[in-house]
Amino acid sequence: MASWITRHRKGMSWIASGAAMLVAAARVEIWQCNAFGRYHHPDDGSDRPLDANFQGYGRFTTGSDGGYRFRTRQIRREEQMKS
Repeated sequence: MASWITRHRKGMSWIASGAAMLVAAARVEIWQCNAFGRYHHPDDGSDRPLDANFQGYGRFTTGSDGGYRFRTRQIRREEQMKS
């Protein structure tokens, strides 16, 4: 199994192999829990509420330089309860 390293600098991230070679076209998946601490994932057996308006994950492919950007925002419980 391959070993992967993520490097971050000034709002940009790169995926590199264990040998520190940049990995172009790598498939990246990032998961984030909602304001209640629940992931929208079948393996999250928590009884915390789900938010139908919050996907909680993103998938993309790195560029030719192995770089990617992922932008998100933090949602407070008050905002989540209004939806």
